[in-house]
Amino acid sequence: MTDLCSPRTLLFWAGIIALASSQTTTNDNKPSTAPPITSKETSPTSNTSSIQPASQANSSHTQTSPPVTPPSTTVAATTKASPQCFYTVTNNNTSGLQIEINPRGNYTLTVSEKGRPQTGKIIQADQLNQIPVGKTGHLKPCTDYSLNVSFTEKPSLNNTGKEIFCRSMKKTFRTDPMSESDVTETSCIPGYVCYGSDWDISSSISTPNKRSVVRCRNDDKTFCVRPANEDICSDLTVTFTPGECRGSSFNFTKSISVDFLNSSEIQQIKPTGLPAEITTTLPDLPKCKNLSVSYTCSENNKAVVNLSELEPFTDYSCTGLILQNSISINKTTPSVHVRVVCELTITNINKISSNTSIELRWKTTSKNCQQELPRLHKLSYDCSCKKDGPKPVTVTVTSPDGRTCVITGLNPFTGYTCRVRPKYKNEIQDSTGGEVKLKTDVGTPAAVTNLQVHVHEHNTIKVSWHRPSTFNGPQEKYIIRLNTADDKEVTKKEEKTKGTKCEVEFKDLSYSTSYKVKVTAHNGYYESDPQISQISTLYNYKAVIGFRVFLFIVIVLAFLFLTYKFYIQKFRTSTNDVNDDMELEAIYENRQPPGRRHKEAH
Repeated sequence: MTDLCSPRTLLFWAGIIALASSQTTTNDNKPSTAPPITSKETSPTSNTSSIQPASQANSSHTQTSPPVTPPSTTVAATTKASPQCFYTVTNNNTSGLQIEINPRGNYTLTVSEKGRPQTGKIIQADQLNQIPVGKTGHLKPCTDYSLNVSFTEKPSLNNTGKEIFCRSMKKTFRTDPMSESDVTETSCIPGYVCYGSDWDISSSISTPNKRSVVRCRNDDKTFCVRPANEDICSDLTVTFTPGECRGSSFNFTKSISVDFLNSSEIQQIKPTGLPAEITTTLPDLPKCKNLSVSYTCSENNKAVVNLSELEPFTDYSCTGLILQNSISINKTTPSVHVRVVCELTITNINKISSNTSIELRWKTTSKNCQQELPRLHKLSYDCSCKKDGPKPVTVTVTSPDGRTCVITGLNPFTGYTCRVRPKYKNEIQDSTGGEVKLKTDVGTPAAVTNLQVHVHEHNTIKVSWHRPSTFNGPQEKYIIRLNTADDKEVTKKEEKTKGTKCEVEFKDLSYSTSYKVKVTAHNGYYESDPQISQISTLYNYKAVIGFRVFLFIVIVLAFLFLTYKFYIQKFRTSTNDVNDDMELEAIYENRQPPGRRHKEAH
């Protein structure tokens, strides 16, 4: 690298500055005389280079404005020389870089990492002659940078305030290496190991296993390393390697205590059964002995219970307190949601049925809560039986006492699908098994309906009825009994079902006799209650007619006989009367005196 501070170089740049100054003009178009330039030779071993190169001279000339009205008035345009600025760069072990700018004014310094202009940093210098840039400017150690210094003119009547770049021979430079004394351990973020420096150490810091490095809050000079849980109870070594300089790396070693434990990185495996246990992954126990976690859980932010008291089918929020030697280290695990779902299975269902009820007994097992089942006092069951067929009817009962329930109000000789479902806190829970198909026992048939009885042909009884609502058994037939009035069975008939309406006849019965008709439904096992009706047969009209004819004939014959007898009797009576009269007359005549008989004869 060329020594910018050598006498030869200084004399060269001093001549250029003098030449530029001799060409400067004033506002009244008179050439100005540049001040004398003196140069001092500097020792070759000096770290400071005072370089004042000349800037390009701006040529000046006079412009005459064209005449305007009134003609006697003219305006002379004047030109003003642009200001010149120069800067020198000096390395300083304390502050990094020292930039000296002449003359005094408002300057803008742009420092860009070589090859990465997007990393440029802008420094505003206000009325300062010497500006420290290095460490305080947050540059990286042992890194090549380029430097631009610009001056902005103040606006005037003939000047819009353009930006002028200052001149210097040294446009690029390399910052000094970083030493261990440039880095200090500091506190910034709890749970982090932090290091600060006036240098920008973001690219210089490296950690084992690529631990994350973050910038400290509100402090762009401090960077922090988050120890992993595997670093707890061991040493964490952070290495600083500044830039391209060789052999300048150094380390900082920090003993990581339990206080650095990052509880958010602790893996928590939720319990899957009862009794509940949350498995936590703590740092390696050989390094950190006697670490444990004590969990407490709350339900809906209410009661706080221990893990051993958790109930199934209930939502909990559980938090663990981290202990060392049974003493809290004031760290807790993140809250974890816990809900233990016991996998229940209903097996060994024993069923006892009657014609209107079913009794179920069963056994409950659990794959993940078997040990706690006897203590689950809030575990109950719903037993339900659903009638098979197109119009299903479900009958449900609750069994609060556990493994037995009786379902009543069922229909006899009917198929049902019965199911046992567990409940916890009166909420139905999923389970496997618990379903059984069965049929109730044979029951008594329902009574027939609409029984009607009437007499046909005077001694025939016709019986009709409608089918009962159910037979409650395997067979469907009817028994029709004909009894006397005093309930003595005369005869009976059996009929199978013939649709909805059935009929039967009892013929050749006694005339004018009272009967009692009983109709029952029969299912092969039981008879229904009888439907009873009383009726009497009519008289024998044929016999009556014959008797009447016979009686008529008898009467007629008797009449004729009597008439005949009467006639004969009368005839005889008449004959006897004539003879008697003649006899009497003869006697009479014989007994009267002759003269009287003669008178009467006349």
